[in-house]
Amino acid sequence: MNLQIAFQGGGARLALLVPIVDALLELEHVDKEIKVTRVSGASAGAIAAALLAGQGNIPALVQHLRGLCANDGIQLKKIFPSVSNLSYAGKFQLAKRLLWDKKPIGDEAGLSALLGNALDAAGIKRGSSVGDLIKVKPCFLISVNLGRRDRDPAPPSSKLLQALMDSAGLPFIFRLTGDRLDGGILDNLPIDVLKSPESPGSVHGEIVAIAFDEPDFIPQPGNALELAASLLDTTMTFKTRASRDAVTSNHVYEVATNVGGIAVTSFDIDTFIAFINDQNAYKAVKDDTKVWFRKFIKLKEQERTGSTDPSDQAASQDAAHAVDYPALEASRRLEVFQTNLRSVAEHNFRHHTLQVSETIFEVTALGLETPDDPKRKPDIVRVIDKVRVGSEPLFMHAAVLFSGGASYVISRDYKVFDSKMEQVEFVAFDIPGETGAITWHLTIFLSPLPPSEEIYTIQQTYEVMDFMRPLHQNGVDYLAQEFVQAEVTKIAEIKLCVPKTLGPLILQQGTPEQLATLNLPVDALAARKRPLVEGKLQKKAVVASCPANYDAYVWRGEHCKRGDALRVVYRKGTPVPD
Repeated sequence: MNLQIAFQGGGARLALLVPIVDALLELEHVDKEIKVTRVSGASAGAIAAALLAGQGNIPALVQHLRGLCANDGIQLKKIFPSVSNLSYAGKFQLAKRLLWDKKPIGDEAGLSALLGNALDAAGIKRGSSVGDLIKVKPCFLISVNLGRRDRDPAPPSSKLLQALMDSAGLPFIFRLTGDRLDGGILDNLPIDVLKSPESPGSVHGEIVAIAFDEPDFIPQPGNALELAASLLDTTMTFKTRASRDAVTSNHVYEVATNVGGIAVTSFDIDTFIAFINDQNAYKAVKDDTKVWFRKFIKLKEQERTGSTDPSDQAASQDAAHAVDYPALEASRRLEVFQTNLRSVAEHNFRHHTLQVSETIFEVTALGLETPDDPKRKPDIVRVIDKVRVGSEPLFMHAAVLFSGGASYVISRDYKVFDSKMEQVEFVAFDIPGETGAITWHLTIFLSPLPPSEEIYTIQQTYEVMDFMRPLHQNGVDYLAQEFVQAEVTKIAEIKLCVPKTLGPLILQQGTPEQLATLNLPVDALAARKRPLVEGKLQKKAVVASCPANYDAYVWRGEHCKRGDALRVVYRKGTPVPD
């Protein structure tokens, strides 16, 4: 299977990437199960990408690193000094180094020598160029270009060591000057370079993102240095989440950062040393990598063939005369068509030209009027986006509907209006997601929407059986909106219209802690731990589309940024006094 690999940066978490590269090289060259066509990475991820592209001798590299980590890693600690738990004298010396001596905290020259020796140990010449590496395997090593306010892959003419140093040039830690800095600042999980229009991903194979898990709890920074590190980490994490979403969750190999009791962190070299020295921890990550990729290969093969069990093939051979081959071929063509449409929808789910002024997720719970009646009405789910087209024409618009396991869509209606409420011509497709939890909706405009100040309304209306039934069964449920398409959504609302006979609802912020109390299955959106927008219940809510005998509840979030989610928990009960 052809694969493209993108590595997340992570400072000292490079230790975790080494056994992953080791496993991938064995899967490719020993087991012959994959072919890695292209790789990308930023910072520590760029080093991992270079090792994979250059087919480095990882066992020799590991022996070299364990030699460096012997005697408590004194040489490493000189290059990566600790900035936590410093005495007053230590903090003063650190401030003096940054402000008066105008030197970074770490030792960039020492890092360059360390990295060059590591490349040599892996059998990759430190004096080679990026072009030399590309001849073996296309490789994108990302750094930030301050002059252009953008991130750049290293050009083929660049020396490999220089490109890796630029990609790992953390501000304040290793660099205070220069126009090239750590690539992770803007793109810590670079998948966009693997999705370039001139080299579409389908040619080079599936994209797999190697990314680290996120902690369940992040302590508040206790001083200025910790605050600076937190700000840097927040910037990197924000783009990383968008990259993960762009390839979808089943294309992300999430690496546990706590292995065998060793919690490897980005800025603590002691955790790097502890992991490299622990052979059991190293083997655990390597073995887990092979298991994950073999499952991924099997999943993709099943998608391609439509088979879920190898025994099905033997059974089909025994009953070959009963096979309707034209119908089977039509089914597979439909599957390929849906897969291609899904790829288009996923690729266009984020827009740099789209500006969203308002997005509404409205549910009218008609099914709760007579919830136990077999002839109960379907719930009405309406998604409305009011958008403006920015710098470039808009050719298509992708959206996603999250649905519960028991609900199903029985009808759909799509409309697009201009500012005069005249309909815009388009064609639309509904595409089932790779799991049953979502349905993709792709709108392709027959004439692209031009950049202007005009506000367009994109409206999708679904009749869904039992969309709000969990409220009847459990007395509680939740809804969420995820903001991915535009940089900012000014106003987002979740509107609930429920029969008055149901009684009053209590609406609460849908925090992870709140979700944990519900005893309900959590969908893919909630599981991704998106940063939450603080929602507020709108008093005297008016929803024009609500029937007369219904109560309306509006949960509003404002100035929602890409990567955020608005989530509300609603439950039956006596309202809490204001």
